[in-house]
Amino acid sequence: MEQVKIGRIPERTGQLLQQSLEAQMQRDGAPVSQLYLLNVSYSINVQGVGIQQDTSSTRDRYIATATWTLAPIGRPGTVLVTGTATTEDADNVIDNQYFATELESGTVDRQLADEIAGQISAQVAVWFRAHPDAG
Repeated sequence: MEQVKIGRIPERTGQLLQQSLEAQMQRDGAPVSQLYLLNVSYSINVQGVGIQQDTSSTRDRYIATATWTLAPIGRPGTVLVTGTATTEDADNVIDNQYFATELESGTVDRQLADEIAGQISAQVAVWFRAHPDAG
């Protein structure tokens, strides 16, 4: 897995996922020999739950989903394996100051990214274990 380059994942939440993937898959830093490209599409949907009479919510549910492909570098049309990862988290919506609310949201974003990265890393590792001649 040290030979896997992780493609750019847009937006701040994507950057968090990319950092987490790099930490889990590239333990010794960026790969010296990049043979594979991991492309990830990542999204987080937020659902308000605990709806009050005034239509405000007291809790938000975050659902993170990532789809990914692993391809040899130089042959992007040749997909070796694809996968999906998903996880959920939630936080309470309280009358906090803006800074405290943003801090809590950032924590949730990091937790989601870490969980999704763990799932993707495990799936890629399983593929490499099943295909030892690929690495």
